[in-house]
Amino acid sequence: MNSTTSTTPMSTSSIWTARLASLVIIVGLFIGWNSLWVYPFQMLTVFFHELSHAIAALLTGGEVLEFFLDPRQGGHIIHRGGNLIITATAGYLGSLIWGVVLFWAAHLSRFDKVINGFLALIILIVPWLLNGQAFALIFCSIFGICLLITSIKASHWINDFLLRLIGLSCVLYVPGDIYSDTIARSGIIISDATNIAKLLGGSTMLWGIIWLVISLVILLIMFIQLWKSPGAN
Repeated sequence: MNSTTSTTPMSTSSIWTARLASLVIIVGLFIGWNSLWVYPFQMLTVFFHELSHAIAALLTGGEVLEFFLDPRQGGHIIHRGGNLIITATAGYLGSLIWGVVLFWAAHLSRFDKVINGFLALIILIVPWLLNGQAFALIFCSIFGICLLITSIKASHWINDFLLRLIGLSCVLYVPGDIYSDTIARSGIIISDATNIAKLLGGSTMLWGIIWLVISLVILLIMFIQLWKSPGAN
């Protein structure tokens, strides 16, 4: 017996709802990029950046001595041991990967509340485990508690929207951060690209351009797949 499947009106509506939600978030982030409501999500991207450094250091045999977030959207970790090249590379690309994974978790899964709950626990616990400094402890406590309450009390759709917002704010923040740190202010500040240039050769700007191209390619692939994918919501 032959059978055919067709897209129902409800599933079509769901597909376009997911795409529209993502578009609204992207437009909102661009319009309000320097506004107060976007700031926590920018700082969360910095958190993921430093967390990626810390994970890379730990996985390559190192020890994290300090986890620092600066309210001016900066930060650093101090570590002993570990592979310096992998650890330095992990920051920008790691935070980008976090954003992509979280966005696709929202788009392809119906377990947004559970995912947000686990993410909240990560945000809450990490600074205490890695000797986080004052602002890191305060920011992560406030954001983590708010996210945890949202995961428990808010609807699936609110959690889905929030998870998309976190993911998209990360993937949109990273290319601009790379450009600012490694190209626009090359030679003015010390960045991850500066450290890589010292270890492997080349210039800060060269490594910045390489990372920028990689991040833009990942973004392009992500948005192409978003248009093709029906999602799970």
